[in-house]
Amino acid sequence: MSRPIRFNLLLDGRPVRDLEGLRANFNLSDLLAHHRSGLLQRWLEVRGYPELAREVGEMRANTDLEVMIRLAAIFEIEADLDELRETLHLLRFEEERRKTLAALVEGEERAARIIADYHEGYERLKEAMLAHRHDLPFLKRGVEELAGRYGALFELERHDFFDRFLSKVPLVVFLLLATPSLRPLLLDDRRIHERLCSLIRPRAQVIQDIFKAYQKTKSVPDVFVPFVGFFQQFTDHRWVDVTEEKVLILSITQSARVTGRNDPPPVKTPRKAP
Repeated sequence: MSRPIRFNLLLDGRPVRDLEGLRANFNLSDLLAHHRSGLLQRWLEVRGYPELAREVGEMRANTDLEVMIRLAAIFEIEADLDELRETLHLLRFEEERRKTLAALVEGEERAARIIADYHEGYERLKEAMLAHRHDLPFLKRGVEELAGRYGALFELERHDFFDRFLSKVPLVVFLLLATPSLRPLLLDDRRIHERLCSLIRPRAQVIQDIFKAYQKTKSVPDVFVPFVGFFQQFTDHRWVDVTEEKVLILSITQSARVTGRNDPPPVKTPRKAP
């Protein structure tokens, strides 16, 4: 037959083995906690106090104060009612303090997670815009999200953001300037304002730069890709309106003919009879 495992009851920071030790180290707050957990009754059973264990188990009380009064009576401890009330008040105060501290720690941890997720989302958005540098609709949505969710972070690192995207995705800088809530963060910043002013060039100069770059490599540098279009269509010898904007033609096939709206009307070449 197995024997019950004996254990000590911790009261007032000291291990207790018997009733004498319980009375010598009597601590109502500890005893109340052991009663709530069921440890007190189990300790009485394994230590050979079945009657006291039964009394504790059958004890009926509606409040913690009544429990403390009954425990003091069961273990024959003289306790003044006012002292019990004061002890209970201090116990409740300590419990509330622990709960408040636990809530503060949990709140700080939750806030830290939220801040971390916020920063990670901002970094993911920047990387996504860099990866979709030629996708204008995507970049528009990205700048909208930047303004709606990450304006505070953008304001803090606007210099690094501006320098990085000006060199890699200048179209994003244009979209920032077109966004009312973000525009002042750039234009009201002296360093960024001066940098923007140094970049402003006449349209003719921009077109010339594109043309020179194309002549050298027969390809369009990434920085100019968003501004370059491609048209291919079988027109069956009919004139087709392609665009109303002034454009620079980088390359055209020998069979294609081009004219502008303000140019003299082209001379139509009659078709040869079959």
